[in-house]
Amino acid sequence: MCQPLVGHPLHLELPSSGVMAVSLSQDGKLLAWKEGEKRIVVLDVARGTPILEREAGIALVHQLAFDPSASRLAIGGSDAGEPSSRSSTSQRAR
Repeated sequence: MCQPLVGHPLHLELPSSGVMAVSLSQDGKLLAWKEGEKRIVVLDVARGTPILEREAGIALVHQLAFDPSASRLAIGGSDAGEPSSRSSTSQRAR
């Protein structure tokens, strides 16, 4: 069962273009998005600071999803027209 997030509103300034995939961890502590061509950013929501920034490793990122523990981030997309997926270990906010 989903629990509502309670607390202060989060105000983010995401890039004006190129954000095509976004994912919020189940516990609401991490927010990930694809920025630009292949860059993935993972943000510690409580602090409002990035904890991970890296290249996705595939040409086109279409989807992002955290696993239930927020210890891994799955990246779905394609390489030159071929479907692909990757997973990346993220740093868990504590």
